[in-house]
Amino acid sequence: MAPTNDNEINQKIGILLRREIEAKLIIKLRDFMSNELGENKTRHIIREVIKGIAIDQGNELSKIKGNSLDAFIDRQEPWTRDGSLETEIIKKDTKSYHYNVTKCKYSEMYKLMGLEEIGFDLSCNRDFNLVAGFNKNIKLKRTKTLMQGDSYCDFRYDVEN
Repeated sequence: MAPTNDNEINQKIGILLRREIEAKLIIKLRDFMSNELGENKTRHIIREVIKGIAIDQGNELSKIKGNSLDAFIDRQEPWTRDGSLETEIIKKDTKSYHYNVTKCKYSEMYKLMGLEEIGFDLSCNRDFNLVAGFNKNIKLKRTKTLMQGDSYCDFRYDVEN
């Protein structure tokens, strides 16, 4: 039976492979749209579409095991599968989940595909919107990303209220 929603697809193939497939389509779409609409408008449209998808995926994810921080943490496997992310946990309790990503195959993949300029929009920016769709009381703060040339990504999830 074919997967029926995004989270079933993510569980089946993993996020890294999914992002690679999406990026190949987006490259063609971006090139066509840029010729028709210009680069700025095209990037804005791609950013907004990805934002909406991430919010919807976060909402779907919250329906599986609830929308607590622990449930969010428990659902991370498709993002880290096959060593896609190497992380160092800084803090983990019922109100906080802080970690650094020290190696990111997503960033490496986008760079190999020549998509450095929109790789942040295609992956990194989703993180904020995914968690917003999952639970509006969980806030992500991140000031560094490997995609933007930093030596690590600093993920700081905190539950407000």
